[in-house]
Amino acid sequence: MKPINRTDMIAYLEFCNLQNKYKEIYTDLELRYLECGCFKCRLKLISFGLELSSLNALVNHLEEKLAPGIEDILQTLNINYNIVDGQTSI
Repeated sequence: MKPINRTDMIAYLEFCNLQNKYKEIYTDLELRYLECGCFKCRLKLISFGLELSSLNALVNHLEEKLAPGIEDILQTLNINYNIVDGQTSI
């Protein structure tokens, strides 16, 4: 099993916390835009939506980087397996 990079784990946890705050801010901006409907509110909503999408992509990337591979999981559980053409058979 590959060792977990401490820096990546700390970054992942911080970004996950930030993700929840960003979602709250986005919801507030969305409500403001629905009430107002002006171009400035729409622009803020779109811009912040792009920031939120970027943050979500970063969190997904770190999850993939930190998650153990299927081979590591099966070996830890002492399960026999074969991988042929990218397909895992148990």
